[in-house]
Amino acid sequence: MRPCVFRFRCWWGSWLLPVHLGGGGEEFPELGRGVLVIEVDAWRRDHLGLYGYDRATSVFLEKLAGRVMVFDNAWSTGAGAMPAAVSLLTGCDPILARRPGIELADGSKLEPAFPWDVTDRLPRVAFQFLQHGYRTCLLSGGGALENLRGIRLGFEEVHWSARKETGGTRDRSLGEMEDELIEWARSLDDGDNWFAYMEASDLEGFHLTGEVGEGFEYTRGLDFVPPVGPSEPVFHAMPRSRLAPSLETLADYVGAYDTALAKLDADLEHFLLSLGSHGILGRTTIVLVGGYGMGFGEAGLLADAGTLSEVDLAVPLMIRPALELGMPTGGRVSALVSLVDLGPTIMDMHGVDNPGGLAGRFMTGRSMTGLMRGTEDRIRDYAFAVGNIHAGFAVIDDKGMLIHAKPGVGGPSDLGASWFGLSKPCDEAVELLLPRGQGLLPDAYRRGDKDSARTELLLGVGEAWAKKAAGFRETAFERKTGKSSVKASARKADAELPDWLKVGK
Repeated sequence: MRPCVFRFRCWWGSWLLPVHLGGGGEEFPELGRGVLVIEVDAWRRDHLGLYGYDRATSVFLEKLAGRVMVFDNAWSTGAGAMPAAVSLLTGCDPILARRPGIELADGSKLEPAFPWDVTDRLPRVAFQFLQHGYRTCLLSGGGALENLRGIRLGFEEVHWSARKETGGTRDRSLGEMEDELIEWARSLDDGDNWFAYMEASDLEGFHLTGEVGEGFEYTRGLDFVPPVGPSEPVFHAMPRSRLAPSLETLADYVGAYDTALAKLDADLEHFLLSLGSHGILGRTTIVLVGGYGMGFGEAGLLADAGTLSEVDLAVPLMIRPALELGMPTGGRVSALVSLVDLGPTIMDMHGVDNPGGLAGRFMTGRSMTGLMRGTEDRIRDYAFAVGNIHAGFAVIDDKGMLIHAKPGVGGPSDLGASWFGLSKPCDEAVELLLPRGQGLLPDAYRRGDKDSARTELLLGVGEAWAKKAAGFRETAFERKTGKSSVKASARKADAELPDWLKVGK
C-alpha cells in the first residue's frame, strides 16, 4: 500500500518540507545525502512535450523543467536494456561487457550463453559510492538485467523482477518499485547517505492495456494494419509479443505508446511527491534518464527497439542536484552527451572518486558538471553506440549520425535484406549518413545523405573508437594475465589512436 501523499498547491514545495509520514504513521529516518537514478526503458525523446512534441505526454516533466537541468542532446550507447545499463552503471562503453564468441574450427563463432558480462576489471559506479560509505540498492523492473552477469557488485541490496507462478519473470511497474524503495529507505539509519538505481520497464508493456487515451489518437498516415511477423525481431511487421486485440492499425500503437507516456509522467509525479512527503528529497540528487527509445517504422522495426537509429538512441535526460550542492537548475544543456557520462557526473557532484588503475582507464565517460555550471561549452565531439540486433556502431555528432552496420552479423541473417531492401554478403558493411532529425522520418533508412567526405571522416572516427574498445575488451576478459601484461595490453589499446581517443583526453 502506498503511503499517503498530500497534493500541495506548489508541487515542488513537497520536496522541501520536513514531513515524515510513512505507511501506518511510522516515523521516517533523517537520511543523509542521497542519489536516485531512475532509468526508463523505451523512453523516446521526441515523443515528449518537454522536447517539443505536440501531445500532452509530459505535463509534469514540463513543470519540473524549471527545477532541473534538462539535456537536449543526450544519446544512448545501444538500443537495449543491456548496453544502457552497462554504460549507466559503469561509465564504460557497453562493448567492454560484451563477451566475445568462441571461434570454431570452421570459422564460425559459438555465442556464449550469457553474452553480457561486467567483469571484475570493469568499474562500478555503485561500488564507488559504497566505498565512500553510501548504502546502495538496485531495483529492476524488467527481467533483462538478471542476465547481465556481474552487474550487482557494489549493491548491498538487489530487488529483481517479480516471479510468475508459471515460471519466468513479470515486469514490475514504477509504482510497485516506489513502495519497495520507500521500505528500503525506511530501514536505513539516521544520517545514512544512499545511492539507488531503478530500472523502470513500464513503457515496454505500453500495448498491454490496449488503451488509446483521449487526445492521443494518432492520424498522421499510419492508419494501416501491419502484417504480423513470423519471428522476433522482425522488420516491417508487428512482433507477435506486441499484439493487442484492441489495437489494429500502426496509428493505434503510436496512440497507445503516447498514452503510456502520459501515465508514466503522472506516476513520476506521484513518486516524487511521495518521496517528498518523507522529507528526503531536499538532500537527494534525482536523475531521470531514458535507456533507449522505441520505433514505429522509421527504422524498420514496429513497436520495438534495437536499431542504430535516432528513434532508438535519442533519449531524455534530466538532473535535479541536491539543494546543498548549490548547483544551477532551471536551464537546458544543448551540448552532446552520452549515457557513459552520467556515472562520472554524479560521482563528481558528490565528491566520490573515480576508480584508479585499470578500471579507471576503462571508464570513458566524462563529467557533465562543467556543462551544468556553465563553465564548459562541450565535453565531447562524438558519442558512440553499439548495434543490438546487428553488429556495427553509430557515430553521433552535432550535425547527425553515421550508421555503420553489418545486417547479417550479430542477429538473424534473414533480417539483412529486409532491413535495407538489399541483398548483402554476410560480412559486408552498410554506411548510412543521416542529418539530425532525418532518422525520425518514416522509412529513414532510405534517406541517407551522399556526403562522401563526411562519411569518411565519421567512419574513421568510429573505427578508431571500435579499435580502442576492442583492445580494452580483450584486456577486460583476460583470465590469467600478470599485472605487467595487463598494463601492456592496455597501452596497446591506446597505441596509434587519435589524441582525442587516448585515455585522459
